[in-house]
Amino acid sequence: MRRVTVVTAYYLNKGMMAKQAENFRSYPQKWRGAVEWIVVDDGSPRDPAEAVDCGIPLSVYRIGVDVPWSQDCARNIGAHEAQDGCWLLLTDMDHLIPEKTMHHVLTCPLEKGKVYKFQRVSAPGMEPYKPHPNSWLMSKSMFWDRVGGYDERFSLAGGAYGTDADFRNWCYAAVGEQNIEYLPVPLIRVPREVIPDASTTTLPRKTEADGILIKQVRKQRGGKKQITLAFEYKKVYP
Repeated sequence: MRRVTVVTAYYLNKGMMAKQAENFRSYPQKWRGAVEWIVVDDGSPRDPAEAVDCGIPLSVYRIGVDVPWSQDCARNIGAHEAQDGCWLLLTDMDHLIPEKTMHHVLTCPLEKGKVYKFQRVSAPGMEPYKPHPNSWLMSKSMFWDRVGGYDERFSLAGGAYGTDADFRNWCYAAVGEQNIEYLPVPLIRVPREVIPDASTTTLPRKTEADGILIKQVRKQRGGKKQITLAFEYKKVYP
């Protein structure tokens, strides 16, 4: 059984974090040594991420500034703090990992030279839903040594919604399309109609300003490597 670190960014998701904890508590006790959860609060102005009873090892970190849509920074921090040698399951706070899916991740054959993605269903009816573009499974060494992490230039420039494609492009450049594979197990999308704070409601999405900033950052970056771990953060639990 491999070691898996689940990394989720947090921004005003107190109710959804409680739902995540409930889901993790449903896992078999024998998984406790194999699965850990890292939550990184990316500067919530209120209701910060705190310790919850989730039945598995939990670490909570907090970024010291509130930059809009800085979940890329949070993911880098989680990937940095994860145990060496583990596999990273990176997803958003509003995606639950059902027991069947985690069992597959822990026990199915995986290749360290590949990057994996997930199918998706939507709560409460569990109807099939389009795959999430920013949920990934890969080794920690793949994330840092080959993909290179998320590029934090967008956050350093003020933050913008819609940067998911950049990390996807880094993944494809690192391993090639033939080495990116969908697993036959789903994540569960939790919409705001089910849990009101499942995903961010306080920030606008896909604005004209977002598009302008993203284009500017990409142009200035050129072929340079990603900037990572650019913001100060602290561990708040344990």
